[in-house]
Amino acid sequence: MIKLVKVTYKIFFLFLIFMFMTQCVTVKEDKYLSLGNQFARDGLYREALDSYTRAYKKNPNSSVVLKNLGSVLIHLGSYKKGVSLLQKALPPYQKSFEIHFLLAEGHRALSNYSKAIYYYQKSLELNKKSRNSLRGLAWSYYNISYYSQALKTAKKLRSLYSNDFDGVIILSRILLKLERYKSVYKLTQKTLRSKLKQNLKGRNYLHSIQAEALYALGQFSKAKELFKKSLRYDPLLVSALVGLSKCLIKENKSEKAIEYLEKALRLKPDMKEIYLLLAKNYEKKNIKKSLYYYRSFYRMIDTDPEYLSSLRRIRSKIFNLKKGA
Repeated sequence: MIKLVKVTYKIFFLFLIFMFMTQCVTVKEDKYLSLGNQFARDGLYREALDSYTRAYKKNPNSSVVLKNLGSVLIHLGSYKKGVSLLQKALPPYQKSFEIHFLLAEGHRALSNYSKAIYYYQKSLELNKKSRNSLRGLAWSYYNISYYSQALKTAKKLRSLYSNDFDGVIILSRILLKLERYKSVYKLTQKTLRSKLKQNLKGRNYLHSIQAEALYALGQFSKAKELFKKSLRYDPLLVSALVGLSKCLIKENKSEKAIEYLEKALRLKPDMKEIYLLLAKNYEKKNIKKSLYYYRSFYRMIDTDPEYLSSLRRIRSKIFNLKKGA
C-alpha cells in the first residue's frame, strides 16, 4: 500500500531535490559539493552521493553538505543515515519545508510514526496545502491505528485535491478499518467509473480494495471474482492473495487457501492477518504449524492497541493446542 503511494512521489521528489540543492546558503562550496549539486539536478543520485560524501569528509560540519548528503541518502533508501544527517543540518533550516518533509519521509520509512507525524505537521505549517505531506501524514496516522485523525487528514487531502487518485486509495483503506464498507464500495466504484487519471496498477489495487468491502458485506462470490481479476493483472498483489484465500476458506477449500496465504507471507512477512489465517487453517491439519503461526501472531500483536481484545483469546488457543500437541 505504502509502496504504491511512494511511486507517485517520484516526480515530486525530483523537483524537490532540484529545489533543495539550489537553495542558497552562503558557504564557500568546494568542487565536490558543486559537482554533487549538478549530479543531483541531473538525477544522477549515486554520483551525487559519491561527491557529497567526499565533500562531507572535507567539511563534516557544513549544514549545506549535511543537508544535501542527507536528502540524497533518503532518496536512495538509506533512511537511517539520511535522517541522522538531516537532523544535524536542521538548525539553520527551521523555515525549510523541504527538510521537514524529508525528515518525515525518512522516519515513516523507518516506522518511526510519531516522529514522522511531527515532521509532516511541521512541513504543513510551512506549506499548508502540500499534497505529499497530507498523504504521508494520513498514512502515518493509519499505521498507528489513529483512524479518526487519519480520516480527518484524508478528507482534507480530498477536499483540496479531489482528483488525487492516491487520496482515494488512502481514504478507502481508512474507511475499511472503520468498517464503513458501503462507503468504500461507493467511493471505489465512483472512482473506477470516473475519468480520473489512473495507472493500471492503481486501478488493480482499487479493485482489490473494493473486493475487500464486498467480502465484508457478505457478497463473497462477487468479491472472489474481483480478487481473481486483480491477481490476473498482478499475481503478487498481497491484499488480493489474502482476500482470495478468505473466499476459498468460505468454500472449505483450505488447501488452496493455504497456498495463497503462504505466497502472500513470502511477499509481506510483517502482515499480521496472514499469520492468524494460517494458524486457523492449520489447526486440524498440522498442530505444530498452527502453534507456530499463533505464537508468531501473538508476538506481533502484543503491543498493538488494535488487537488488545484478542490477546486473551490467542493465549487460550495456544494453551489448548499445546495440550493437544
